[in-house]
Amino acid sequence: MDADTQPLFLVLELDEPAASRITELRTACRDAFRASLPAEITVTGSSGVGVLVPGQAIEEIAGVMQEVAQGFAPVQACFGPVMRFPDTNIFAFTMTDEAPFRALHHQFVTSTLKFERSAFPFKPHCTISSIPVTEEEATRRLRYRWSEAFSLSTLALYGLRGGQVTRLATVSLPC
Repeated sequence: MDADTQPLFLVLELDEPAASRITELRTACRDAFRASLPAEITVTGSSGVGVLVPGQAIEEIAGVMQEVAQGFAPVQACFGPVMRFPDTNIFAFTMTDEAPFRALHHQFVTSTLKFERSAFPFKPHCTISSIPVTEEEATRRLRYRWSEAFSLSTLALYGLRGGQVTRLATVSLPC
């Protein structure tokens, strides 16, 4: 693993056109940092388990990703209500059906990969903003709704390199 590329986390990327819509929403929320990030649901590295323990080879991680992906079809999903994580400015869409995300999370947690600890239970979500807002704006964000179904068909390994999120490996979920 490149020592300059840490932390490492696993995500499911939203397919188009949903990915672009999330970017547009993040931009409308005036969260330039979030708008610069890929639209995704974090599978490991945020909650449930933490980021991957340093020292694991990207090739090994990619191999486990490939093995795990073989047991999953592309995920069809719908967003639930927006939530605000307690005592934060993080607003995120919840998922109406968490089961496929929990199953994928479980497969990685029980794989040969090693993860740091996380203080938070696993909660699949798609972050839309994380900047400070007024209470009026917070109330507006909590009212956001998205009723259309969307798909997620790419599992990706991301790392932070030089302050930028970098995609280090991807695997398509079999159709």
